[in-house]
Amino acid sequence: MKKQRLPQLEIVECNDYHNQRLQQCFREYFEEIGEQLKENTKVFDKMQRAADSGMHCYVIRKEEDILGFIQFQQEVLTHEMGFFTEKLGFIRELWVSPTIRKQGCGAWLVSATEAYFKKAGVAKLILTYEEEALGFYQKLGFVEDKSYQAENEQGVVIKILS
Repeated sequence: MKKQRLPQLEIVECNDYHNQRLQQCFREYFEEIGEQLKENTKVFDKMQRAADSGMHCYVIRKEEDILGFIQFQQEVLTHEMGFFTEKLGFIRELWVSPTIRKQGCGAWLVSATEAYFKKAGVAKLILTYEEEALGFYQKLGFVEDKSYQAENEQGVVIKILS
């Protein structure tokens, strides 16, 4: 049975990391993963520079509240000798507020991201994952791929977009 999304939710692109509501959402995310951000942190300036250089952020919004996000960008991997390149869609971060979890919102964000990459002609998605999230990504059609090694030493999953 397909999960129903909550009424009045929408996905919109939000690449303004000086937006206080987006910052609050990221603070909740960082707190959940055990990282406290100082009030005058430069992390949002770094995120803004990344957004200005091609990283995208879709958010789940209910009226003006932001309840989740997915950050993604296109990457190009180049063979050591430059013989070939591979375009990938890279999902950097995904988070949904505990208040709306288990209602299909994370899958909805991933689906919106897949649609973006399909339209851009990108055929493969890649991301690193925390062990407790592996089942979630597998349900969405991602498979582990040990041929990729992440710098953060987390596992890597991929999905071929059709």
